[in-house]
Amino acid sequence: MKKIIQVDNTKKGLEKYAGYFFLLSLIIIIVLAFLLIKPYISSIFSGIILAYLFYPIYKLLGRFKITKNKNFRAFIICALIVIIILLPMIFISQVLFKESISI
Repeated sequence: MKKIIQVDNTKKGLEKYAGYFFLLSLIIIIVLAFLLIKPYISSIFSGIILAYLFYPIYKLLGRFKITKNKNFRAFIICALIVIIILLPMIFISQVLFKESISI
């Protein structure tokens, strides 16, 4: 008498689709993460550029005895960045305001 052995193919089918499910889930998570970060991308890149530009000044300030404290150096760099960005904006806005009044 022959023995009939049945093979359960459903498990192999599920294993086959598990890889596709994982890949699809990963793609969905990456897309959702990008959509979450999308409004902040310009700010993140601006911060990276500012950090890259001002890090040498931060290191240079560490050579002086007065600015050995890292927090104080960070404060000086932040104040310098604010001054560099705000002063031209203030002058430009004053000129634009005067021009708008004269028109």
